[in-house]
Order: sequence, then C-alpha cells, then structure tokens
Amino acid sequence: MKKIFFMALMALCLLVPTFAADWQHEDNVSDLSYVNVTIYKIYDHVDAYVVKYAKAGLAVGQVVIPKSWFKDRPAQLEFRQLTRQLTPYMTVLKKGGEFYKVILTLPTDRNDKTWGVLSHNIKIDTESVKSVEVDM
Repeated sequence: MKKIFFMALMALCLLVPTFAADWQHEDNVSDLSYVNVTIYKIYDHVDAYVVKYAKAGLAVGQVVIPKSWFKDRPAQLEFRQLTRQLTPYMTVLKKGGEFYKVILTLPTDRNDKTWGVLSHNIKIDTESVKSVEVDM
C-alpha cells in the first residue's frame, strides 16, 4: 500500500510542472523597464551633472542630467548611497517605453575619485534635455 501511494505521489509531482507551464502571469506584468550602466566619472556643474558611463567594449558614453530634475515633482533624478563593495552605477527607468527616471548610485564622499568638478565658465544647455538615453 505504501509503495502504491509513493508511486502515485511521484507521478503527480512529475505531471504538475507540465500544467504549470501553461499558466500565464497576466496580472504580474509591469510597464517599467530599466538599464544599469557602470559610472566611470560624474562631473558636478552649476546647472547639471555630466556622467561618463561604460558602453559595450571599451567605449565611453556621456549624458547630461539637469539638476532641476532633482527638485521637480515627481522627481526625475534620485541619488542612492553606494555600499563599499559595489562600483558606482546609473539606473535609467522607462515606463511604457518612455523615459521615467534616472537613479545615480554613488559614494557620498565628494572627494572620491568618481566625483569631479567642471568649470563654471563652461555653458551646458539643460533646457533641451528631456530624457536620458543610454547607448549600449
């Protein structure tokens, strides 16, 4: 009797995954997507942050992020504190395929080698920046 019960239980365990594969998670789909890229250097300017990030291979990409995005509501720019074990990175969030928000995960110490300062004499056009597009 125990052997029959055990064999029936094993057969049930083998058949359950075949039915589970057909189950669709329609209620668990999000319209948010994200891309993470490593930050090589971030330059602080009066009007914006200029971020140099890693692209595929040895290429380096650059984006300009206006400081006004931090003050806008809802904020399009957020900062997170970097833990010691990680490399600085940037997360670009998209909602429904359109730019939503950028999150910079950086060391809080501005003396860190990741941080740099641009001259105030350099003019950066922040008015034309509407989104952050990361090239891979």
